[in-house]
Amino acid sequence: MLWSDIKSSLIKTSYANASALPVTLDFVKEHARIATDIEDYDALLTTYIYAAEQLIEDAGTLLRSQSWRLTFQDLPEIMSGDFNLVPIHLHPRPNVTEVRYRKVDRTEVVLTEDLDYRIYTSFDPVLLGVNCQSTNISNVSEEIDAWEVDISLTVADVPHNAALAIAVASAYWFRNPEAFATKQFDNSTSIAFDGLVNSLARRMYS
Repeated sequence: MLWSDIKSSLIKTSYANASALPVTLDFVKEHARIATDIEDYDALLTTYIYAAEQLIEDAGTLLRSQSWRLTFQDLPEIMSGDFNLVPIHLHPRPNVTEVRYRKVDRTEVVLTEDLDYRIYTSFDPVLLGVNCQSTNISNVSEEIDAWEVDISLTVADVPHNAALAIAVASAYWFRNPEAFATKQFDNSTSIAFDGLVNSLARRMYS
């Protein structure tokens, strides 16, 4: 089984600070040519900021600290020794906080690092290696319904090009609100936004 054949889902579970903005309103207002002391459009600009952030995340770069969960039913046959390797496609590099499997009777077993699984951080993407020869797994291999991996991801600062991309998108939607419904830009804005986003390290999610 190839990595692309894994029946998996990688789902965001929470932001570390759900109410935080990836950039300041004042930064976006400057690009939209709105005086920073005018607050009439703050709610609208906030919506645009979050939408632009989502476009950047969809392109593969995460801008705020957050948590994820990877769920998959089958392990790939790509191995390193006794460890079946599962890729975790997130950028910046993720930190695995817990690995467990769920039995068909719905009970869960939390695995132990190094004994039951191993994290290979020197690879891109980061790899999770599951040791199916460990006692905790091999004795119940016929009873496992799904694997679940909890992941945290810490972002220290929003890259400057990402902040500029958010400001470019938000300013355009402010001037052209009818384009916001489809998240579209005119040609020049699209070139600017795509160029800034493409300059970031891009990853595709699992």
